[in-house]
Amino acid sequence: MTLPKSTIAGAVLAIVAAVLPMVLAPLVATWDQEMILALPVVAVPVAFFMKVFDSGQVMYNHVVYSESSRGRDVAVSRIGTRWGGSGSESASTQAEAEAEIEADDTYISWWKDDLSWRLVLESKSIHSSNHKDEIQMTVRDVDVPIPEAPKGPYPITTTCCDVICGFGRGSSELGIPTANVPMTQLPELVNKLELGVYFGYARLSVVDGKEDEEIERQDGRGVTYNYGKHLEESNGDLEILPVVLSVGKNPFYNNDYKTVEIHILHDFHHTFYGAKIKFNILGYIRPELNYTTKEALIEDINTDIDIARQVLDTEHYRSHMADLI
Repeated sequence: MTLPKSTIAGAVLAIVAAVLPMVLAPLVATWDQEMILALPVVAVPVAFFMKVFDSGQVMYNHVVYSESSRGRDVAVSRIGTRWGGSGSESASTQAEAEAEIEADDTYISWWKDDLSWRLVLESKSIHSSNHKDEIQMTVRDVDVPIPEAPKGPYPITTTCCDVICGFGRGSSELGIPTANVPMTQLPELVNKLELGVYFGYARLSVVDGKEDEEIERQDGRGVTYNYGKHLEESNGDLEILPVVLSVGKNPFYNNDYKTVEIHILHDFHHTFYGAKIKFNILGYIRPELNYTTKEALIEDINTDIDIARQVLDTEHYRSHMADLI
């Protein structure tokens, strides 16, 4: 049986309290008046520390900072490790953290023992995980711990969806092209996901018997739907490929509706508007953020890509390529 930390600490302090007078008695007899008067100055803070530690009260190191230097328009609050005590996290602690999110518009993470919770402002959802079962890919403060294998609600696997044109900003402005898909063709569960960045695999297929078609984007620019006729098997275009995808509203561009944009981690020689795509969602990287600069947005997307590549290269995630066969 493992004794609670507070019980062990209390036993140690009781022994010290019993032995200390016997050790100090001969010394006190030789002290002058000034030394005796100084004793309370030392004893009071020591007694306070001992009281807090012994009672198992929660002490937090609370730091709030902004990453505006990197252009990320988000403040992060970090609540530190619990001292003493062995019970489960109290409801009042969680309620206080949630209240702080509402009051300060911050993202908050806190840790206790080997458990962690991350509360995200966007949906107030809690991601729980055990460090022993996580892939250590939390590069940024907003990154969510990723389990060693997909856990509910993942994997989420779609049927074949149409690749449609979006605003065209991913390729032209960010250098990170994305394939957009209609929300109406996705499982209902996708629409219930938190706004944020996810990862998984995708597989493209050609739509036969279709002629090229010119479609006008929302901004008036034209785009050619070739229905994937230029996808090259020799280039690996039709293989099952890793993806990073965004489920969100792209606040940097002030969008007011949700979209799903899939960045396939592969170099294509041609566009494939009108082709079919089937994909799965295997996990969550981080919440959707706003940015003050395009460069910061690109930097975070590239970090998302690095995380996705490394996670998808592990055995438990690679096995879900079979979902798309």
